[in-house]
Amino acid sequence: MVYKCAVFGCKENYASGEKVSIFKFPKDPKLSKIWETRIMRTNFKPTINSRVCERHFRKEDVLRETECFDEKYGKLLKSPLQYPKLREGAVPMFISYKCPTSSQPAMIAYREYPSKKRKRLEDKLVQKAQQASIFESVNAYIKRVTFNNLDELK
Repeated sequence: MVYKCAVFGCKENYASGEKVSIFKFPKDPKLSKIWETRIMRTNFKPTINSRVCERHFRKEDVLRETECFDEKYGKLLKSPLQYPKLREGAVPMFISYKCPTSSQPAMIAYREYPSKKRKRLEDKLVQKAQQASIFESVNAYIKRVTFNNLDELK
């Protein structure tokens, strides 16, 4: 199952959006409540399938490798994680979508009236015809005033 980002307006992991890592809501009720307010969706209650994509977290909050210190050799060992995970206590930070409110209605796409559409298309065709006519006139003028040799100049 491909999970989608729960943040209002985010299209990551949809067919049209980029595929990115996503993270479950935290089990800690306080932290989960903070996440709920940060994703800017009214009356939203997270389910076991609710997720938030990596685009809404700081880069340093998304862990892509694990590290441990080898005391025997005195080295810090790093290994990439199969799946990225979040730092403990990380909260969504980058929410750039505006949630419509009652004072700010959502944008609704209206159809163009057929008469206006017809007029717009006619105007476009007239403009194309005018451009073609001007182009032909300029070409005819250039043919009239240009010459290949001095005999044509007379």
